[in-house]
Amino acid sequence: MIKLKPKQWVELENQLSTEYPRSVMIIRYKMKEVLGFTVRKHRQWLPSHDADSKGRYQDWVMLDFYNEPMETFFRIKYAEFLGQ
Repeated sequence: MIKLKPKQWVELENQLSTEYPRSVMIIRYKMKEVLGFTVRKHRQWLPSHDADSKGRYQDWVMLDFYNEPMETFFRIKYAEFLGQ
């Protein structure tokens, strides 16, 4: 699994859209078949450390991989977009 901020995902998605047919980016099973992952959005509650504030939500985009070698290759190929 790779956890990205929404802005990171937009940049990565733009890059992937130039390299793969549009169908790979919009059809889940094709994304899983070609890229090895599916995309899911996640919202996480971050409690505040300040007594006066309740906290806030942080949005994430999760790339759920189904194949470890494909995830490793993806991490190496797109490291600049993953912030690693």
